[in-house]
Amino acid sequence: MTRKNGPLSLLLIAYFSFIVIGLPPGILNIAWTYMQSTFNVTLSALGLLLGVGTVGYLLSSFMSGRVIGRLGIGNGLLLGSVLGTLGMLNYVLAPTWETLLIFSFIGSLGGGILDTALNTFVSANYSAGRLNWLHAAFGVGATLGPLVATLVITQLAQTWRVSYIIALVLYLISVVSFVLTRSQWTLAPDETRPTPEKAEAHGANVSFRETLRIPMVMLLIALFFVYGGVEVSAAQLTNSLFIDGRKISQETAGFWIGVYWLSFTIGRVLMGFVADRVSTRLILRAGMIGAIIGAVMLSVNSLPALSFFGLTLIGFSLAPMFATLVAETPRRVGLRYAANTIGFEVGMTSLGIAFLPGLGGFLAERIGLELIGPFLLVISIIMFVLYELVVAHEVKVAQPEPAIGD
Repeated sequence: MTRKNGPLSLLLIAYFSFIVIGLPPGILNIAWTYMQSTFNVTLSALGLLLGVGTVGYLLSSFMSGRVIGRLGIGNGLLLGSVLGTLGMLNYVLAPTWETLLIFSFIGSLGGGILDTALNTFVSANYSAGRLNWLHAAFGVGATLGPLVATLVITQLAQTWRVSYIIALVLYLISVVSFVLTRSQWTLAPDETRPTPEKAEAHGANVSFRETLRIPMVMLLIALFFVYGGVEVSAAQLTNSLFIDGRKISQETAGFWIGVYWLSFTIGRVLMGFVADRVSTRLILRAGMIGAIIGAVMLSVNSLPALSFFGLTLIGFSLAPMFATLVAETPRRVGLRYAANTIGFEVGMTSLGIAFLPGLGGFLAERIGLELIGPFLLVISIIMFVLYELVVAHEVKVAQPEPAIGD
């Protein structure tokens, strides 16, 4: 039986680690504008940087089920944190664009392992509310990232690399925490001595092909792909839209991108209180409709306040989606396929994070920066449609409803 009240100390370490994971993407929202000059690249080169990182994230996420099965979650977390630390060191020291790309790949390997292992551990050992708080911790890091980068660049007049020094220090703390606790990270008390039957039940010997044959798995990874693109495009592309397209100052743009992540974080904190009491379908549908409305408001270039509120609404609306969908994964596909599926979900989210913002930047360079709002609107609608297909398939195969009801 799955444990739902695991050790508080490990949960706190997991939360801290997700703050660390969230900080670098938040920093990139602001730093990228200045990195372009450092490395002499264009806005669309963002797609290449995110794409290279995604390849590593995909590889490690897809292999995380096997890594967890062979090394154990504790050793997997330690490995992921060490590789992530190397990735942050890369941003601090990389002398060329090519060097940045190469070592971003290495750092992303660590991020994929950390993300999947922590999601697997918390979803198996704690409630859906606690899982939402795990992802709220990511939002804390993502909220602090733009604020830290804006402070470092505009107020302290330092290079963007100083922002990544802060992330590097936090990654080092994460490494130490996993060194001290690595033997404590298990899926259940009786798994400290795993048997072949237990390994089979938790998917240690399940092939990727077998998992991908399940129609629900394919629908879920498509949904996570688009979700990842919506979440990051909203923050990453709007800095260019506000500064270059609408002539808003960097301080103001950085503040509102920070508010985007803050609303995202507040939404996840609130979800930690209601996720176990309110229908997940209602939560997800309301969030997706909210994201669509926010994208419409961002698209209307009339009053800056309308765009700022639209961006904030998108962040708040997206807040419960990832954690809630991950928490339902074991129920939707079964415990046997859960580790592989969650790995696929994390990996496809990363692929969406790389591809869709890059696509949006490519189109905006050629058509105009005002395309960014409508681009967000279109992919938000696609996300909603994919979720409805997941629900329709769930009903079709007559799977049981969640314990919290509909």
